[in-house]
Amino acid sequence: MVDVQSEVSKIKIDIDKVGVKNIRKEFIIPKDGLYFFLSSINCYVDLPSKYRGIHMSRNIEAINETISDVSRKPVRTLEEFAENLCSEVLKRHEYARFAYIEIKSYIPYKNKSYKVFVRCKCNRMRELYRKIILRLDTPFFISNYKIYIDVIIYN
Repeated sequence: MVDVQSEVSKIKIDIDKVGVKNIRKEFIIPKDGLYFFLSSINCYVDLPSKYRGIHMSRNIEAINETISDVSRKPVRTLEEFAENLCSEVLKRHEYARFAYIEIKSYIPYKNKSYKVFVRCKCNRMRELYRKIILRLDTPFFISNYKIYIDVIIYN
């Protein structure tokens, strides 16, 4: 079988993000009790101009392996999970310089549910760039407009 992804590309253009989107997964993070997450995960890598494509299944494998690793090596936060996934994706795509992970999830807190977006980007030097957005699920209304509050944390 021909490995089309590894063939030399006729079009010499680097692509910033290639990957899988809206992979729905359930997992538990044991922190001060158990936190159950129902998440939608986007997982991307950059594609150098010399390649025709990426092996998408490697992203799915990295997601599944990182989730199963949580039971053996617990993580404390959703952000730490995203960082581990970022590193795992880079291991599987040796040609990529960057991996991008986006996780949309809900966190239960004091009988309420908060929507959380975690964006994580890491490069081969393992430098991490995180952006965490907490959104209150309960909007308030001003002059018939729905207003949501986002708390954005950069690292």
